[in-house]
Amino acid sequence: MKISEAFMSFRKNEILALGKSPKTNESYVYAEKIAIAYFGDINIRKITTDSVHEFYLWLLSNHAMDTARGYIVNLRAVLAFHKKRGVRGILNPDSIKTPQRAKTEMRFLTGEEFERFLAAMYRPVRGYSVANRERNVLIAKMLFYTGLRVSELCALDRTTIHNRQFSVVGKSKNPRPCFITSDLERDIKDYLEKRTDDSVALFVASQTGDRVTPHIVQQAFRNASGVFGKRVTPHTLRHSYATGLVSDGVDIRFIAELLGHQSLETTHRYTHIRDNRLKLVYENAMESR
Repeated sequence: MKISEAFMSFRKNEILALGKSPKTNESYVYAEKIAIAYFGDINIRKITTDSVHEFYLWLLSNHAMDTARGYIVNLRAVLAFHKKRGVRGILNPDSIKTPQRAKTEMRFLTGEEFERFLAAMYRPVRGYSVANRERNVLIAKMLFYTGLRVSELCALDRTTIHNRQFSVVGKSKNPRPCFITSDLERDIKDYLEKRTDDSVALFVASQTGDRVTPHIVQQAFRNASGVFGKRVTPHTLRHSYATGLVSDGVDIRFIAELLGHQSLETTHRYTHIRDNRLKLVYENAMESR
């Protein structure tokens, strides 16, 4: 079985048949291309522990650490799938050590920083009408106060929210509950009352009346970041939402549900804020003795 055949069978049975996200499928398509670029479209039985290690070193010379790690994880999953299905003579996937993730600093905004970012978002910019800037400010508020992913936000319709509550289907394909504040509810109502289009989308591009896309939102964030003086992305506001919940002492299990995390391990990334607060409590207590 060639590498191309192994990846195709895996995607057909483990991704497409199970209705997993297009991005997951896309990641394995890329992983297949990269693996073939390095190994050639060889029989998967010829892949060894040493060759996988050399493959990883080659990846590191061409890609960021987390990207290289992702390709190894994908290859390991494909081998594990076929090993489980009884394909003989292939490398035991357990012998492939999963590289550690690169340690990156998680960016987030405090409440005060967010207010300054909103001011930067509303500042006049060539090509952005007042209506567009008001829409962008509202989009930023939605991301900051709901923890939505930008793709989830763009998919919202006018009729999605009822009694300040709605649900979205994220990466896990399972719906999760989301909520908005009364202030945000009022802002949305004001925004919709000013609209003259008949689009069902909650947020539209005012020039065309079409639903906003992640690209449109990301471009607005890039423009505002230039004024703000610090890079802020839609995902920065998702981090800010989660960080704020942790800082307020919300149970990590509830935060995981609100964010749509399938694993608590993912949510635990935000506990550094709680740990920093504990350190301050400790230091203040010790210094007062």
